[in-house]
Amino acid sequence: MESGGRGRNVFYAISVTGGREVQVALIIKERANALGLPVYSIIVPDKLKGVVILEVPGPHILYEATLGVKHVKRRRPVLLREEEIRDLLVARPAVAMLKPGDIVVIVRGPLKGVKGEVISVNERKEEVELSILETDFRMTTTVPIEDVRKEQEEV
Repeated sequence: MESGGRGRNVFYAISVTGGREVQVALIIKERANALGLPVYSIIVPDKLKGVVILEVPGPHILYEATLGVKHVKRRRPVLLREEEIRDLLVARPAVAMLKPGDIVVIVRGPLKGVKGEVISVNERKEEVELSILETDFRMTTTVPIEDVRKEQEEV
């Protein structure tokens, strides 16, 4: 959608059926294109289930864009501040940095301080499967990705 001529646009969160967020976003996009509505962005946050965020000039555009869309549960929008949107859009580089074979240190939890080798990284669940290196037997565990730090490589 065209971004030229934007005034003060606001972000609204609408409630949709869980698991249908992408479908609703695509329907709203097509509807906005067909009707020429000024919908400047549509955000489907992966951390919030059942929520679609629209950037529009005002609530009247939001109502027109969502009128008759099947999986929109409530058309009463929640006004969001830009800071809240930025928090949802922050990239999580830790997932991209880890790969199988990397040596990491667990920084939280009952295994804090223990070293492990990355077996696999589940980006969707934000978890990493580790083979613990400091045991006499093979031990694997799965921990949240934010609970591990890549060990610094010595030069």
